[in-house]
Amino acid sequence: MTKKTFDNYNLVLMYAFNYEYDFIEKAFPRYGNVGSTGICFNTDHFLKKFNQFCDESDDNTLGFMRFYASLSHRHRQILLDYILNDSEYKDLYNLPIKISISNS
Repeated sequence: MTKKTFDNYNLVLMYAFNYEYDFIEKAFPRYGNVGSTGICFNTDHFLKKFNQFCDESDDNTLGFMRFYASLSHRHRQILLDYILNDSEYKDLYNLPIKISISNS
């Protein structure tokens, strides 16, 4: 696995624990464009689904994962693109990481 691949996986997984309170509005805006998609979304539908999954789950991290799993392939791509390129946390977890393995 390349460092870039690891950093991307790490960011998305950590984002599930520390997502922005308004990530749905930012990733799936009611009006305007997201990056190059040029799409307006039914943001209220996504908010309702997310809140339902969080209410039904033991914690909001599981709610986030269930929400992600419920999205279509295209909507997953849009959310991942937002997390990796536009979220407030995009640089937070992509810090240089040194991993050492000891035999002790």
